[in-house]
This record gives sequence, structure tokens and C-alpha cells, in this order.
Amino acid sequence: MEKILAEIAEIVGQDNVFGDRVECLSYSRDMSVHQGVPDAVVFAKTTEQVSAIMKIA
Repeated sequence: MEKILAEIAEIVGQDNVFGDRVECLSYSRDMSVHQGVPDAVVFAKTTEQVSAIMKIA
């Protein structure tokens, strides 16, 4: 997972990638019936960044 997050950080910048369990916990709840803590949270700002991230996945 760390390797993947490092690759994503190269695309969006380190400040836009969170992999810490405590930080991810704050993004684990919404109005959905599905629950779970994400492995990571990424803030992509452009469609190009999203496309590059999807190629990694």
C-alpha cells in the first residue's frame, strides 16, 4: 500500500494523500448505509490526476 500511495503522491502531491488510520477515520462516515474506514484518502484536483490515479489502480 505504501508504494501505491507514494505513486499517487507523485501525481497529486504529498499534502493531498492521507494514509494514516486516524486521519482516514474522519472520512469513514456519511449518510450511506455502508460503513468502513478507507485505506487512504486522496484529493485529486483535475481529471488528468484522476485518470493517472486510475491507471495505478
